[in-house]
Amino acid sequence: MIIDGHIKQVEIIFKLAPAIRAAVVDERAQRESKHHGKDPTGNRAVDKVMPVLCVRVPYGKGTLCIDNPEAWLDVIREIYVAYSNHPIGQMAKLRLEGKRSPAALAELMGVSRERYYGWYREFLRDAVFLASEKGLLKEIQKIKM
Repeated sequence: MIIDGHIKQVEIIFKLAPAIRAAVVDERAQRESKHHGKDPTGNRAVDKVMPVLCVRVPYGKGTLCIDNPEAWLDVIREIYVAYSNHPIGQMAKLRLEGKRSPAALAELMGVSRERYYGWYREFLRDAVFLASEKGLLKEIQKIKM
């Protein structure tokens, strides 16, 4: 039962990946634009190596605060690479990007819905384990707008 909550969390993060990526890019751009003063070159260098600690992305009627967004993006990339030669990698990407329904994906791949859901759960479970290894699994803060 505990893993079910983490699977849902990881699924949300995967679905929000484009927004997270854009928020990280925006944060880095904001950091870049702030440099002036005694040592702007040194400040730029420090900001480039310092991770983005948190980004806020729209979710439903509120906003989610995603801690360690760059580490989450690494998890997403690593899982997609790990599954790049397996049909579930392609199916999960289409599902998580909202391009196809589970029924359509099962039919497209010529597998039963049960097989599809088993593969999809395996994909997300592996993402949970990787996120856990990186210390990323904690409650996402939802902030009402």
